Amino acid sequence: MRIVITGGSNTLLGGGWRPHFEALVPDGTQITNLAIGGTTSAMGIFRLLTQGRVQPGDVVLWEYALNEHGHYRHGHGLGVLMHHVEALIRLVAEAGGHLLPIIFTTQAQETRTEFDDYRARLHFTFATHDVPFFDVSQEFRRQFGVARLAKEMFQDNFHYMPNGEIVKGIAESVLARLGSIPMTRFHPDRAMLADPRRTFAAIDTFTGAEVSEFRTGIIRTPIFSFDQELQTKIRGRLMAAAVIGAPEGGGFTIRAGDEVLGSYSTRRAYEERGPRRIVKQISFHALAGKPLVCFNKPVVISRAAADETLIADHTYETDRVPAEGEAEDALLGLLVDRMRDRDG
Repeated sequence: MRIVITGGSNTLLGGGWRPHFEALVPDGTQITNLAIGGTTSAMGIFRLLTQGRVQPGDVVLWEYALNEHGHYRHGHGLGVLMHHVEALIRLVAEAGGHLLPIIFTTQAQETRTEFDDYRARLHFTFATHDVPFFDVSQEFRRQFGVARLAKEMFQDNFHYMPNGEIVKGIAESVLARLGSIPMTRFHPDRAMLADPRRTFAAIDTFTGAEVSEFRTGIIRTPIFSFDQELQTKIRGRLMAAAVIGAPEGGGFTIRAGDEVLGSYSTRRAYEERGPRRIVKQISFHALAGKPLVCFNKPVVISRAAADETLIADHTYETDRVPAEGEAEDALLGLLVDRMRDRDG
């Protein structure tokens, strides 16, 4: 069995649910961890397409609910977020995999007994495609006989307490479900947002571009410097970019033919914890306010001018920042929503 894990920082934390889960799985189980902090299902799709291709029989664990709830609260459209969730369901289904969504909540969400719009729509989306899910808050409220999970069960608003009762319980509950996760089915006749005629594609090669490598303890991936012209051809909608971000400067401009589609900062927020250079997600649909559409035009991505004001995506908050400063950024690739080829 191979288990592919996608998700955010709760899935990366030392003392979090994943290390406890890995300690419980049978010997010989292959585990591929594709989690990236602060990201959504868009990054999950990109990572599955580029570094974790789902094979028949694979189990895919999904843990983006907490991050997506934060993105939704800060202006990311609910329809777009659910579009990405449906697209990931379809990706796993078409590969013959088994999807288990694990739904986390913030400490702030635990102050309410009713569902917010995002969580209600998420439950509905998974139920629409007969995907069984594990809602951590629901399960442990029932198990502990409480109306909400206590503040002491959280390290902060976004993370459960490391090595605590919740993360150990999550690990045990996921393990108990492994043998009963059905093969995932995508139902085109029920799809709300994922058009069966369209598909997601990852662009992670560029004509004539020099490639280097970004490596940390959790990720090893090819990257492309913005100090060269990165050329490709796109027919569809640019949904997101996976980039290397750092606290200082950096940014890129996207051109399609003679049209400038936008200039975006790769700067990470100063208050974000962790290493200086990180992989981060830039969500074009939220930042541009409209789809970035290209119809077989040559697309060129290059370093933004030093005096340019860039659109910045600081995980949840959007801002405009100068491009000045020493850049330490790079591009992993792009996520595109496009029409399927005639052969599928």
